[in-house]
Amino acid sequence: MLWRSLVLAALAAALAGSAFAQNLALTEARDEPLICPGVDNTHICSEIWEAKVMREHAGLANRRAGHLSINLLNGEPRPVRLECDECLVLVGVAANGRFAVIREQYGEGNTWHVLDRTNGNLTAINGYPLFSPSGKAFVAIQTDLNAQYSSTLMDVYDASGANPRRTFRTLTDAESREPTWGPTSVYWCDEAAIVFQRYTGERYIKSDKPEALVLRSGRWRLESSPPDRCRS
Repeated sequence: MLWRSLVLAALAAALAGSAFAQNLALTEARDEPLICPGVDNTHICSEIWEAKVMREHAGLANRRAGHLSINLLNGEPRPVRLECDECLVLVGVAANGRFAVIREQYGEGNTWHVLDRTNGNLTAINGYPLFSPSGKAFVAIQTDLNAQYSSTLMDVYDASGANPRRTFRTLTDAESREPTWGPTSVYWCDEAAIVFQRYTGERYIKSDKPEALVLRSGRWRLESSPPDRCRS
């Protein structure tokens, strides 16, 4: 365990450059949300992020004997407990510190959770959360077109209330389990528009044409091209 901690600390220090740090805001991910140059194992990459997050946000969380605990905004510790505690890794904070973003590693595949530090509620969202500029909404995204160990999805959540509430699903359950495409290059244009492109096929061929999820009259809808205001 000691050698692993030393390796992770060394890797975190080595990856503290701009290519690593620029993704910490969790508000946009033009390609991969977690970047660890030279590291192929995604769980180890997540652990590197956890070390960086804990270093940059003193008092946010701690890990003892493999168990993760997040401190709520009132200072109360909130242990994060699921079937495999060591599979849960803190990878970021969002919405001015309100949410802790947690990645869970399966034997094959992974999923994601957000923990609300105002009330301690843990919500499974199955995809990486990209928060809107205000922090009042996020889109959970994940693409697994090859192995299909993880769900492929692009779900929009309202995060303004006591618990995140899913308000739109771009892919149905059947499409998520056996996807023909998945989202990539996803970013918030503004509070009412999420721009993305599509990956298709096992070789992850990227579409040339951007599309968008657009909020109109209180409802999200999929549109074949972004609004004009997003094309600058």
